[in-house]
Amino acid sequence: MKRLLNLTTAFGFFSCVLLLAFAACKKESSAGLNINGKWATVGAPKLTVHYEFKADQTFEASVTGIDSATQKPVGILSKTTGKYTLKNSQLNLYDIVSYANKNYTFGAVSELMVTDGPKTLNYSVTLNDKANMLSLLFICGPADDCTPSHLVYYYKQ
Repeated sequence: MKRLLNLTTAFGFFSCVLLLAFAACKKESSAGLNINGKWATVGAPKLTVHYEFKADQTFEASVTGIDSATQKPVGILSKTTGKYTLKNSQLNLYDIVSYANKNYTFGAVSELMVTDGPKTLNYSVTLNDKANMLSLLFICGPADDCTPSHLVYYYKQ
């Protein structure tokens, strides 16, 4: 048992070292980082999160419900709009306006109402080599709950 625990601990440590080494080697400049376009999560059983980053430095995000039997959208839960800047692989969303359906249930876009929400959000951004997978890692502020880490992958649409 002790040997298994030691091997597990060693493997976990080795994995962390490899991940850190890989992350340190893969530095990107914002000059080559283009996130314009439509992005969506894939594989979530009941929700799809969409982001659209536009060339005019505005963005729109939405959370859509998916019927588990038909795999078709059942309505929109929330929508967020605002502006963004991208510098040194850091994405800053600002002037954010949040919308949600009544009682935070799925419904029509026409039923969305302005709600309270954050006015700014910051993420660390990476793109894979093919520029078809975007990862957003939420940058925690001092008052934010960041357990577990908020890393989400989006795929180019």
